[in-house]
Amino acid sequence: MSRKLVELAKQDMVDGNISAARARLTPEARMDNPEALRLMGQTYDPRWLIAHGAVMQFDAMKASQFYVSAKNLGDEEAARILDGGTKNEACR
Repeated sequence: MSRKLVELAKQDMVDGNISAARARLTPEARMDNPEALRLMGQTYDPRWLIAHGAVMQFDAMKASQFYVSAKNLGDEEAARILDGGTKNEACR
């Protein structure tokens, strides 16, 4: 079920439904799913939100906390985002 929730959340993000994505990702993030943590970071990251035209309140500190948690659990994309080595593209 967790894979399905993450995939649905990715589609929500592509569709611009950030609130729905956050709701789907929250239980997975609480279970330390690194991909869900990274995606949660993106839903708060002003760079990602602006780049994707999402009208949603951002929180750079919260985004960073999610990215650090994902990185600490082995998510390489979160590590690249934190190191500034990615464009922080949609829903990888």
